[in-house]
Amino acid sequence: MERLVHTDYQLSDGFIIPANTSIGSPTQALSMDPKIYPDPEKFDPFRFAKLRETDAERAGKMQYASSNPQSMSFGFGRHACPGRFFASNEIKAILAHVLIHYDFKYPEG
Repeated sequence: MERLVHTDYQLSDGFIIPANTSIGSPTQALSMDPKIYPDPEKFDPFRFAKLRETDAERAGKMQYASSNPQSMSFGFGRHACPGRFFASNEIKAILAHVLIHYDFKYPEG
């Protein structure tokens, strides 16, 4: 997630971000943080389903189209993508179509 600073911006600690500076958030680093997601480098297709079951307080934040600081695939806060719910449903529809209309198999060997 990148943004362009249009005017000089002073942070609360006095640091100034000059105009025309491109800034970004480390979304990949957040997705791979073991404090947030257990075993982040291991593929687990049910990771978020398990997290929703075991942590009721964070269950709403563990949805694919959620907007929260731990998952910024669709942005966060007032800059979150307004089409993220539509995109989520489209991805599911495309996946369903592919699974229904195509056969998959492992290569020989």
